[in-house]
Amino acid sequence: MLCTARLATLFNLPLAIAAGWLLWHSLDWPLVGDATIFHFIAVQFQMGAVPYRDIFDINMPLIYYIHAAVVAIGGMGDVAWRAFDLTAAALMSGLILMLVWPAGRAVAMLAVLIVLLTHFLLGPYSAGQRDFLMSIPALAAALASARAAEDREHGRFYLMLVGVLAMTAASIKPSGLLLLLLPVFARVERDWRAPLWVFLGAAGTGILVFGTLAAWGGLEPFITTMQGMMPRYASLGARTVPEISEDVVVWLAPTAGLALAAVLNIPAPKPPRVRVMIGLTLFGLIHLLVQRKGWFYHVYPLGIGLACWGAWSLASLSP
Repeated sequence: MLCTARLATLFNLPLAIAAGWLLWHSLDWPLVGDATIFHFIAVQFQMGAVPYRDIFDINMPLIYYIHAAVVAIGGMGDVAWRAFDLTAAALMSGLILMLVWPAGRAVAMLAVLIVLLTHFLLGPYSAGQRDFLMSIPALAAALASARAAEDREHGRFYLMLVGVLAMTAASIKPSGLLLLLLPVFARVERDWRAPLWVFLGAAGTGILVFGTLAAWGGLEPFITTMQGMMPRYASLGARTVPEISEDVVVWLAPTAGLALAAVLNIPAPKPPRVRVMIGLTLFGLIHLLVQRKGWFYHVYPLGIGLACWGAWSLASLSP
């Protein structure tokens, strides 16, 4: 364990330098890509437009709320959007540290650096992307699932928190609903009451998100949009799994070493926290494949799951 920690520390120094260099050069990233569309929609909200009724789009409502908040607080400029993206990256880094920290400080930092490198290397179009943002509640749901198994005294609270976070992720992209299953990976014994707490948290969050939409008069148009336009959109630009895999291998290249560590450590005993990381990785894989397009930002949940699971596994491997 000590030799592995030293090895991770040895890698962390050049990775930290590279991440710092990329961070510095990312400070002038402009507001581009999908973010410009969502910013425009946010401005229309300020002018009284109702989502899905007055503006036709097929994204989930929380992404509009997020952009509306960014525009209201920081305006339409590049600086506000850059600050938001870096704040999201810092929050994600903190959650990764909390999830992987019991395996050791060095490997936890390694996981953070790999994720940050991946984010910065993907370029300005990755800033504030939906899959990047939904990875934050996904990580938090994984951490809450692990804590539900480790702290039985407060297990109900953590299970309810999983529901809240899973529905938050699903309010950005529907695949986030799969995160409701994360406690299954963490808990050994079967308790029929456990899902009730998860669904209670999910229901409360769903009422808040979609109740707000209903108050605006956008709930019925939202349902109509999802029923009519979503299947058509999903069929556009669909690619085969081999075609998607060719690009994913390139985009997730920084995680290759940690992915190998995870594979090598598969036979080892797995505490609840590791099983949750495996569940997070499986979620990321399903999230990537069900979208059938394999765009670069679709890899975020898979890459983050591999980084966490691989870093923990690296700490468990013999030198």
